[in-house]
Amino acid sequence: MNPIIIHNMLLCLSTVFSMVVVDASPVDPEAQLVEIIYNSYIANRNHLVANCIMKSDHFKQQLSTHSIPDPVRDAATFHEESENMLILYLNWYFIRVMRPSVTFYGDIFTEKELLEMKNHPHHKFLCARCVLDIFIEFLQGIQDESNNVKQLIHFIKKSDNVGFRKDLTRALLDKLELAELLEKKTINEQNFYNDLFNDISEEKQWFSEIIGDFVKWNNNLIGGIVGKMKVNVEKFFKDMKSLQ
Repeated sequence: MNPIIIHNMLLCLSTVFSMVVVDASPVDPEAQLVEIIYNSYIANRNHLVANCIMKSDHFKQQLSTHSIPDPVRDAATFHEESENMLILYLNWYFIRVMRPSVTFYGDIFTEKELLEMKNHPHHKFLCARCVLDIFIEFLQGIQDESNNVKQLIHFIKKSDNVGFRKDLTRALLDKLELAELLEKKTINEQNFYNDLFNDISEEKQWFSEIIGDFVKWNNNLIGGIVGKMKVNVEKFFKDMKSLQ
């Protein structure tokens, strides 16, 4: 069975259990359920896409191209490491999809912080509470150079963009963690992952097909949940969008 179908079936089951919890809560059940579904969606999305990438012919071809040792010899470790690397990168990819203007400045920002950590070993940047504030300060330092920066700062600070701020915080932290992990890999492995990430960033055909399948099954899943709940469809998707 297609792995996308399997993962979405499991997500459906977890959502049903979430409904039971929400129904027993005195808080507005509809609003709470929207947030639970969104958080569940974010938690499962990258895991699903990463696994589909690793099952693709392109992934296997890249292993051969870069002379990566046969993962079957240590399948569990290789699968875990590769999945983690992909999940970290996909968090950044999906942020770029939501807000393309963050790409250029996010890349410069993370390079700057990585250099700071190399030059000052005691410099600890990986702090979930401060990363977004530091990123905004960085943007404010260059905002005179471009209107795009001002618009990006305004978008991040908007009161109804709480979900995006959380996603951006996670993506920035993951981007830094990924860069640190890559530095510990062999040259062959670094080239393998960099080529893979470039293909994802450029949305090559093999990756676009994976995303296309994901979007199709995801839309069917959300539509089914909304129908079963008998909630107002427009309100549901408006609330979902406000979390992004």
